[in-house]
Amino acid sequence: MGARPSKTIFDTQHTGDFCVAYSVSNDFGKTWQSKKIIDKAGTLIIGNPTLTTDSLGNTFLALMRVDSSFFSSDIAVYKLNNTTNEFALTSIPVHSDNTLLD
Repeated sequence: MGARPSKTIFDTQHTGDFCVAYSVSNDFGKTWQSKKIIDKAGTLIIGNPTLTTDSLGNTFLALMRVDSSFFSSDIAVYKLNNTTNEFALTSIPVHSDNTLLD
């Protein structure tokens, strides 16, 4: 059995401007920190957030980003920094462009 994370993370999608927002609790949901947003300039949609925790208690967030042309997208993986409670990009985005279906 893997390590149980001591943090609780709530994720949601802010549908007004299509950003992924999250908040972190360090006391199993009794109190919550201020909402933080993951966004990328020039991106039309950021969505489909998925959270997972590994056996060491590290928390990861994977999400899809679609740029303003709507024909280019990528999938990115972020890791939660347990000191700052902020997600940092840990992957090189998997990128596709409009030639993918050619």
